[in-house]
Amino acid sequence: MLKIHWKFIVVCIILLAISIIRFQKGEVQQDNYLGYAASLPSGLKNISFFDSRLFPGLPIIIFTLNLIINNNTISGYLAVFLAFIGSYSILYKLTGSKLSFLPLIFPPVMLSQATLVATEIPTLFIILLTLYLFKKKQFALALFLSSFGFWIRAVAIVPGLVILVYLFIKSGKKALKYLPYFFLPLVLLMLFNSHFFGLKDFFHQFFAYKAAGINTLGIIQVLADIPRSYRWGWYRIFVSGVCYFSLSLFMLSKSVLEFKKEREIFNRIVFIIFMASLAFIYSLNSVPFLENLGRFLAPTIPLFWVLFQDRFKNGKIIYLLLPISALVVLF
Repeated sequence: MLKIHWKFIVVCIILLAISIIRFQKGEVQQDNYLGYAASLPSGLKNISFFDSRLFPGLPIIIFTLNLIINNNTISGYLAVFLAFIGSYSILYKLTGSKLSFLPLIFPPVMLSQATLVATEIPTLFIILLTLYLFKKKQFALALFLSSFGFWIRAVAIVPGLVILVYLFIKSGKKALKYLPYFFLPLVLLMLFNSHFFGLKDFFHQFFAYKAAGINTLGIIQVLADIPRSYRWGWYRIFVSGVCYFSLSLFMLSKSVLEFKKEREIFNRIVFIIFMASLAFIYSLNSVPFLENLGRFLAPTIPLFWVLFQDRFKNGKIIYLLLPISALVVLF
């Protein structure tokens, strides 16, 4: 086992080292998930309205781990690291490739989010596990998990929606029996929101974004932000945004072309989930959009790997990609 996955073990050690360096620099979390988790016992009375827009899934996981570890920050890192390891494990099971850690560390946004307390890697783990359960024909668990992923980040629900459509096309009557598994986590989220934020605020996160004036149509926003960031001299955001926007266009065009040739049902479903996720990301999203585009795209990159990993056979590529990601993250 160690001989087979030694490169991944090395990556995990480097991941831990980068996390420690970033922690010492005060770079701990993407948003205030630790504060949210710490405020759960008091009924979320100690968080700001801005922080209340966060989905509660990751804070609840952190709070649960903290009951065992008794350290909020370590619990946050542990949640992300376990999701990172789980994501690699599932990618390896789905593809058989020992290089399945590559889409978890490159492009740089992947390594960045894996070294912070953030939702991207846990969301990715939920999406990949949903795919794995679907492949094993565990439809009820797959739908329940995808819907639960909505508690962490909204895009996690896309695989569940695609699977539901597939099941209805295959057998509408059979699909109906799986609906309760899909809707139960959503109903529980509405009850959670109603309890903490008021009876009428059952989808508080979306209302909070709207009240803060930070909703946007993603594709329009990115097309406006690219020239604006250049004019205003935000060159790092400009370069990053252009690179990730170009990457998303490349992945989309490649997927559209290859989809027509694919005959295997599982791969066709992955294609559809990938393209639906991109559509979701470029629809209603949050401001600032361009500077966050990389992390918005993070859940789609390993999906692309599932489809095209057979094009990457040379393991030496890690010696190029890992240093690039590490340098971008640290500097």
